[in-house]
Amino acid sequence: MKTRIVHTKVWKDSWFVSLSTEAKFLWLYLLTNERINISGMYELTDREIVFDTSIDTSKLSSLKQELSGKAFFCESWVYIPNVDKYNSYKNSPKNEKAFIKETTLVPLNVLQHFIEDTSNDTSIYTDPILLEIINKKSEIRNKESEIKNQESKIDKKELKKVKEKLYEDMNWE
Repeated sequence: MKTRIVHTKVWKDSWFVSLSTEAKFLWLYLLTNERINISGMYELTDREIVFDTSIDTSKLSSLKQELSGKAFFCESWVYIPNVDKYNSYKNSPKNEKAFIKETTLVPLNVLQHFIEDTSNDTSIYTDPILLEIINKKSEIRNKESEIKNQESKIDKKELKKVKEKLYEDMNWE
């Protein structure tokens, strides 16, 4: 069972106080649901949010907008950038490993989207661990592309050879 600390001062926070009741509920849900992790990046579909919170599907989009700047959404992924304020994963080698493991599971396009969305918030943008993961994922993706390109070239060459052999067997010129 995971544990999440929610500080009581949240009820006095000017941003939180300005939220609608449903947005407050969604915010607390995003902070305390069973999928939240050390990195603050986790997969959570709208369908699950609606099911768990009973928030109306048509209202969910506007509530996500209301949380803009504090929670980011990409495809079926959620990112809470300030979740590490109370986790301090950098202070423990085990937590750092867990952070790296969790972050490597996030698709590269989602990581890049979150970095673009949070470029005003330097906490993620300058996080050397996260940037290293993104760079490594980019390198891996590039290598995979190179391999696929080589495979397609090989396939084309082999196909050409097969065609030439067929033409020879059929005495076509």
